[in-house]
Amino acid sequence: MNRPRQTNSTYNAHFLSHFFFCWQVRLLIKKRQNKFNEEDVVLSAKEHKSKRLGNKIENLWNSEEKSSKNPSLTRVLVKMFGFKVILYGILYCPADLAVCLLPPMFLRNLLDYFTPRQSSITKEDALFDGFIITLMFFLRALSFNIFLLKLTCLGMQFRIACSSLIYRKLLKMKSTTIQKISLGHIVNLLSNDVERFDRAVIYWNFLWIGPLKIVIAAYYLFITYGYTSIVGMLVPVLCLLIQLFHFKTLFALRLKVASKADSRIRILSDIINGIRSIKMFTWEKPFAKLVENARKEEMSEITKANFCRISSYACLDCYQKLSVFLCILIAVLNNESLTPQYVFALLIIYDTLRRTSQLWSSALINNSELMASLRRLQHFLLLDYEKSHIMSTLLEQSPAPVGTFVSKSEYQMNNDDQTFGVSLSNVTAKWDPKLSKSSLTDVTVTATSGKLVAVVGVAGGGKSTLLQVMLKEIPISSGNLGVTGSLSYAPQEPWVFPGTLRENIVFGEKMDNRKFQEVIKVCCLEHDISRFAYGDNTLVGEKGVERRTKSKSFFGESHLQRCRCVPFG
Repeated sequence: MNRPRQTNSTYNAHFLSHFFFCWQVRLLIKKRQNKFNEEDVVLSAKEHKSKRLGNKIENLWNSEEKSSKNPSLTRVLVKMFGFKVILYGILYCPADLAVCLLPPMFLRNLLDYFTPRQSSITKEDALFDGFIITLMFFLRALSFNIFLLKLTCLGMQFRIACSSLIYRKLLKMKSTTIQKISLGHIVNLLSNDVERFDRAVIYWNFLWIGPLKIVIAAYYLFITYGYTSIVGMLVPVLCLLIQLFHFKTLFALRLKVASKADSRIRILSDIINGIRSIKMFTWEKPFAKLVENARKEEMSEITKANFCRISSYACLDCYQKLSVFLCILIAVLNNESLTPQYVFALLIIYDTLRRTSQLWSSALINNSELMASLRRLQHFLLLDYEKSHIMSTLLEQSPAPVGTFVSKSEYQMNNDDQTFGVSLSNVTAKWDPKLSKSSLTDVTVTATSGKLVAVVGVAGGGKSTLLQVMLKEIPISSGNLGVTGSLSYAPQEPWVFPGTLRENIVFGEKMDNRKFQEVIKVCCLEHDISRFAYGDNTLVGEKGVERRTKSKSFFGESHLQRCRCVPFG
């Protein structure tokens, strides 16, 4: 019997436990002793729940679509997470600046203590200076790790929210739109594009902390040691300019890499779906060559992107040494004396700025890739929006009556017949709003509940279009559509998902054994199910095939489809 999972460890942790990461000690000890198992996995935090984040971002995205002519996913994410990102940056910035400026100040006093024939600094003052220097670096390590943990969790929330929004968009997307999207594109969005948030969010605040830190450090050096100490600032400024150039280059390369990856995944998906035919006709080598060429094109763009990253990081390796060398060179040329206080202060400050520039460089690189991913995610989310926007524009320009969906309450106010099922009045609709010719023109149909209505016509006459209009999968350009009650629809393409027969029939609804048996009887499946050793608990695959060692049985997808079109529950 499965035990209930434990509450998240962070809920009961106090401030010091969070500050020193003591809430992780129990897990680390169990892992060290090889006693960590599934029962020790705690529940996820409330703020990381997919349902909570998905509901919030979906509401914000729907509001963005209604209120803006050009909806932006970036604006939605800023509204949802912007305050937290800025708050973490504001809290971390003073600690980072203190670590940059305070150690050189106290180090200068500490070195003055060792100057011969000085009496202004006592031994106690020197010990205090050493203690402050040590404390600053200790606090920086703690504050940086806490800051990193919070932003890592926040990046995970970005990823979960966007993934949930993509799933919900897929479930609500029109069938005509889904047909235009490849499986590889969706897989790439969920596996590569949303993953960019995990690496980019933790560096966002360094985009403004880095330049601010360089300006404040330059001002401190100028006030304390004169203009010769800020000559080395030419190196970080030059590095920033190089990073900005790489930022634009990586943005373009990321789009190309994503496009090539979509193409490769689409080819692999098609090969896997048709692997039987490929093996039958011995087409392995031609298709292997096709995949190899697609991968070569993708790797070519990845190599270019990696070259930009390497060159960006290479510029920072000689950062500190070159900056200090320039400062000392100018000081010697001006016949200024070199003191330990001057040299060690330069070493500490420029070493701190080097680490800051590395973080700033990582922020630009990861942010350039994230911007490309955001563009792809936004384009996916706006697929149906663009279509509906075109339809709205056409309706505004058309003198014909605007098509509306009549709800049950509205219909009952205007009609006495309460047994109404589906009614279309002078409906005109088309699959693509850009087409001039309509698939349905002035169609009027009434189908009352409790009656069997058949629609007969030639191929391409609009039978499927009529059903799609009733399901609101195709927008109507004129006329009225009224639907009272719920609809049960059995599509022309039957399918099953991996699971038992019962799970495929119940299809997520609450199990009612009496109703279940009634549905089985109505659909004439009692004999078919009795042939299986495990009855309705028999596992079926994507093609409705169930295999056993003694026999091979076939349970068609259309059989299950008949059950689903019977209202269950």
